[in-house]
Amino acid sequence: MSATPPHVERALTGSAARRAHPGRWLTIAGGALIAAILIAALSLVVNLQHRVIAGKSQELANLALVLAQETERAFQALETVQTSLVERLRNEGINTPEAFDFRIREQDVYGLLRDRLDNLPYVEALTLINQQGDLGNFSRYQPTPPVNVADRDYYKTLMADPDMESYLSAPVENRGSGTWTIYLARKFSSRDGEALGLILGAMRLDYFARFYSTINVGKGGAISLFRSDGTLLVRQPAIPGTVGTSTGPTASGQALALSAGGSVSPTAAAASAPAATLPSPIDGEQRLTAIRALERYPVTVAVSTTLASVDAAWRPEALVIGIAAVLLCLILAACVMLGRRQLDAHHELTSAANHIARHDALTGLPNRVLFTEKLRGLVGAPLPRPVALLLIDLDYFKSVNDTLGHPAGDALLRVIAARLVGCAGPHDLVTRLGGDEFAIILMDASAPGAAERKAQAVVDAIAEPCKLDGNQVVTKASVGITLAPEHGTDADQLLKNADLALYRAKADGRGSWRVFEWSMQQAVQARRNVEMALRDALSSEGFEVFYQPVLANQSGALCGFEALLRWKHPGTGAPPPSEFIPIAEETGLIVPMGRWVLEQACRAAATWPEPIRVAVNVSACQFLSGDLVSHVRDALTAARLPAHRLELEMTETVLLREDVQVRTTLDQLHLLGVSIALDDFGTGYSSLSYLRRFPADRIKIDISFVTDICENEESARIVRAVVDLARSLGMSTTAEGVETLAQWNRLKAAGCDEIQGFYVGRPGPLASTYAHFEPVAH
Repeated sequence: MSATPPHVERALTGSAARRAHPGRWLTIAGGALIAAILIAALSLVVNLQHRVIAGKSQELANLALVLAQETERAFQALETVQTSLVERLRNEGINTPEAFDFRIREQDVYGLLRDRLDNLPYVEALTLINQQGDLGNFSRYQPTPPVNVADRDYYKTLMADPDMESYLSAPVENRGSGTWTIYLARKFSSRDGEALGLILGAMRLDYFARFYSTINVGKGGAISLFRSDGTLLVRQPAIPGTVGTSTGPTASGQALALSAGGSVSPTAAAASAPAATLPSPIDGEQRLTAIRALERYPVTVAVSTTLASVDAAWRPEALVIGIAAVLLCLILAACVMLGRRQLDAHHELTSAANHIARHDALTGLPNRVLFTEKLRGLVGAPLPRPVALLLIDLDYFKSVNDTLGHPAGDALLRVIAARLVGCAGPHDLVTRLGGDEFAIILMDASAPGAAERKAQAVVDAIAEPCKLDGNQVVTKASVGITLAPEHGTDADQLLKNADLALYRAKADGRGSWRVFEWSMQQAVQARRNVEMALRDALSSEGFEVFYQPVLANQSGALCGFEALLRWKHPGTGAPPPSEFIPIAEETGLIVPMGRWVLEQACRAAATWPEPIRVAVNVSACQFLSGDLVSHVRDALTAARLPAHRLELEMTETVLLREDVQVRTTLDQLHLLGVSIALDDFGTGYSSLSYLRRFPADRIKIDISFVTDICENEESARIVRAVVDLARSLGMSTTAEGVETLAQWNRLKAAGCDEIQGFYVGRPGPLASTYAHFEPVAH
């Protein structure tokens, strides 16, 4: 938050001076403003302190998380080795104490232990211990020393508790090497649960100390590793005599553990904020500490720093703020006393008004007013060098507002504005035109490809992920480019041409840029003609539904029909759906068109005998409209058609959005009893991953694999794999585009459930469907 700009302050004070008792009112106003400045400065300092501490807390928490994960990987690697040894010995049929003792003393076991240590530099030794606590085999050297560990805590604990499988010891000074070590012991039990011995892994604590010493936590920082009972395992930098000490469960012990850079328990770690401030009984300083408990082991990692080092990060800036506030108050007092603000009021207020009128309040960028003035001024005079206009539109910005809220959308716009400013040159103009639309006027586009390179830089910059309130957001931008004077010298025409190029960029694939071409105007006009014709057809019954039969693959019996939209165009006859469906989706017409097809298909299916079903294609726009479930329910009710006789087909473009509304809609459709089919399966990169997360009843094998199933063995293998995958997931399969008997036979051999295609039936009007209700012969 910034203080009121000086020119506004002078204007307000000058206005007061023109009223009665100017001296007294100026003094009152000046005193109030001085108080406001001091309060604002204090607020800034407090806010600065909070932000620095919060940032440092999060930094410590992130580092604690990373170190906890790395430490846990080390423990897991040792546990994996122990588990593999247990499994190997168990597979050898060892089931008695005598057999275990005999086996672990054999020479090949020594080599086995040595091999397991190759990739574990922090493990000093692997030891096999029999039921009596005697060492049976030892990875460090042979022969195995005659040592008994029955007095050690890990032996006593594991042997006494039949339910405990592993145990992490307190740090001890290793009897063989003299180093501080902790032992991760794992029990080896017989089939009936009798403890036959232990597999012991000795981990050197100095390895973790060296690893932590490579991490720069700043001046006053510390990294510690604690057992859950408060026993200190590692501290970096080290404090002599503290390793192995335990603070115990008392409050002072918790403070010792936390301020030393450790934790007392996973529960405390889970309950704490990113970092806590506690006094340290070790060094007597207040410390900001973040703790993180390992998920599978009774160990906690903690990262801390002294409050003195944290304060050093914000106090210099606070001092500057304080000095600035004092100076501002002195200046303000002088201005009040001299009455200078009365002379400057009109000019300053006028400048402020002009700035507000020409700048965006949210991002601080120039707005459409200033953009239009600048563009008209540039092209209204002879241009010394070519100028480029980059029109930028954010892709999927609405979904950010819908899912995270408008404050998050506003924050994203500010981030995007900053990135665009970073992409622009010192003389370029970056503006926000409104909503999620921005523009850049590139003042010098004389270098070949300069505008294209700038557009690519914009696309790349906006595609970088950003965090909004803890949520990672990834957005893209489409850019339309137009050049002056090449594409015109009129500002409105240049903006219109840039908009056409932007539309082409979105149509060709979002997250890209396109340069204006004169042919785009023709394409836009053709698209508008199609859109108007579609609207006329929707209101004048210009559409018709055709039905293509679907047969059982093995028996040839009729299973149902797929409803296919046909357009009775008055001028061109019957254009293929590929020519008008994309335009319908872009304009939103696909929603009423899809509803009409759904109603017609349900009415048609109601005239067919049980259990003949009808399949209807549903677009992503229908899923995201929010009305699909009610449309399906209304169509079924109006036609009196049982829900199990309706199947909705969707392509994976619906699933790619990973929208909560999509998943909710699918769940509600399943509750109605409607079947879901995944159409064009295998043609996109994400089909397999989405089968796990989104409910589907049927997979439709794309025609591209069926067409050459007899000539291309790879396509045949893909078809068989899809059939096997569907069967394993409890789904059925339908092959599209069957045009020959040979293809049908190959699909039979592959085990596909149903087929459709020109060979078994071409699409036709409703009247043609009734001829299919007799059994179909091969």
